[in-house]
Amino acid sequence: LKMTTYTVQQLAQAMGVTEKEVQNLMKECGVQPINGCLTEQGLSRLQTYIEKKGDTVNKLENLVKKYTMMVDSCSILHSKFPGLVTELLPLLQKYRKKVVLPATVESELQNKWDTNPNIRPSLQMGWHFLRMLSNNGLLEKRGRQYENKGDFWANDALQCLPQENLLVLTQDNLLARTLECLKVEKDIPESRLKVCFINQYGYLSRHQLRFTDQLIAEDPTPVSVKQMPATGDLVRSEKDGDLRLGRELGNGGEGTVYDLGDGTVAKIYHKDRLTFGKGAKISYMVKHPVKYAGICWPQELLYNQYNELVGYRMPRASGSKLKNLLENRQTLESFCIKGKKKDLVQLAITILKKIAVLQLNGVLLGDINLNNILVVSPTEIWLVDCDSYQTGGYVCPVGDPRFTAPEIQGKKFPTFLRSTGNEQFAVAVLLFMLMVTGKHPYVQQNMESISKAIAEMEFPYYGNHPDVSRKSVRNAVPEGGYLYQWSQLPYFLRDDFYNTFQKGGRYSTEDRRLATTIWLQKFKEYYDLLDSGKLQSQDPQADALFPIRGKCTDREERDQALHMICVDCGEEFEITKSEQEYFLSRYLDLPKRCNTCRSLRKKFMNMVSD
Repeated sequence: LKMTTYTVQQLAQAMGVTEKEVQNLMKECGVQPINGCLTEQGLSRLQTYIEKKGDTVNKLENLVKKYTMMVDSCSILHSKFPGLVTELLPLLQKYRKKVVLPATVESELQNKWDTNPNIRPSLQMGWHFLRMLSNNGLLEKRGRQYENKGDFWANDALQCLPQENLLVLTQDNLLARTLECLKVEKDIPESRLKVCFINQYGYLSRHQLRFTDQLIAEDPTPVSVKQMPATGDLVRSEKDGDLRLGRELGNGGEGTVYDLGDGTVAKIYHKDRLTFGKGAKISYMVKHPVKYAGICWPQELLYNQYNELVGYRMPRASGSKLKNLLENRQTLESFCIKGKKKDLVQLAITILKKIAVLQLNGVLLGDINLNNILVVSPTEIWLVDCDSYQTGGYVCPVGDPRFTAPEIQGKKFPTFLRSTGNEQFAVAVLLFMLMVTGKHPYVQQNMESISKAIAEMEFPYYGNHPDVSRKSVRNAVPEGGYLYQWSQLPYFLRDDFYNTFQKGGRYSTEDRRLATTIWLQKFKEYYDLLDSGKLQSQDPQADALFPIRGKCTDREERDQALHMICVDCGEEFEITKSEQEYFLSRYLDLPKRCNTCRSLRKKFMNMVSD
């Protein structure tokens, strides 16, 4: 007989626990008994909660086993901290681990007691459970006292990493974000440093990126300005007072950039481009700084002699546009030492770090394109035009269709906030164009438009070997050496690109695209494979900027390849054994030109015939 209601007593007997424990579980998951009974729907909810709780307990044991836990003051004051300590006690004893209480945190708790009587009950409870840990030999006080709590986490805490893996427990989103940025900056893997918070159920969860969904509509009303400063004029800053504008460094659609002679520059808006909305956004960005090398974030507002807002101050950037680097083979070869792919992979890592830091600070670039990234070296780049970024509810009003995700193609950028999924599509496009030098992932033969190709998500690259792709029904890969570059990528990257760009792929939808931090991890793995020579041992062409054939791990196949010199460009290229057999079986002469020159010659012949 199937029951439709269950008493607390029946549930306690079935579960082998007391009625009070059942009541506590019901309270935790928000299930309310009616006349002492639980409905079938309530029971289902309780079962789901218990299953999740069981999974969480197992995860907690794994965390205790793997990490040393450091606790922040805001977590000690959390209402669920006592329950967490109760769960931790047997696990800490089992694995002979201790919870670390930083000296700075202990001092902060005492200061809260002295200055904020309202939280003393929470403090007393937190101290009680800290003493419980201490009495059981499971609490360790560590580190010096700092005036700024963040200095402890950035210095003393991270110095522990060579000896132990750390789990920092904090409810402070700013501290969590700071530590996540440090992980990116210092190349600290997730396995060495994890940042968690106590969730509503009293267990540990990872901090998630939070982006506002409250759109702030920009006020388009022009600002009336009596005088727009130029070279030689004075502008006033709140920090350093009067500054004299130096020589003009650049002039764009929105404003002119002037040198300030101290490593910073001034962007002065054109008189007809400065609106109240733009002023509000820049003011917000100055109040919420992102301080990271290579990001030209607005530092302070600049005013003219009439105390009218005219622009802002930012770090001075250097380098060449990424677009110019990728579109010129000679420039790219001189940029990459000995023409090695490893330098482009390092460049991708450098760019990903900057984007990851921005996202960790709640910022989306929005307008990702090759003109807004200036390259100095594989390890030094600058992100410019940051005032267009999406931050704090202020939209990014512009965008390049080539980097625009399928779901927002054709939408008016000033009217909506982009999602992280929209941004991750653009990041993936950028990475593809770095690896397949300058070529967009959706560019294909006989295509109508890039926007249409993106919307349809027909990705022309796939297969483990270029010969496989040539047999494709689509046969749409651009002619030239692009297929060879694609073929030489490690399988895991080709698989990720395919599943991002092909309709129906695992990461092809807005809510499933790979995060920037995941791409960063994968490109670091790619770099290590090249740096160690592992990929080159499989195929010597693996580290070539412009490989002369597709990937071939069969040494006998490589040994039987013909090394040819292109009659047009003089570059070396290879004809593999399978390619030789293909031409001979059709009674065709072997090619005298490389793939690139054959493609150019074919296009020229088509133009002549037309």
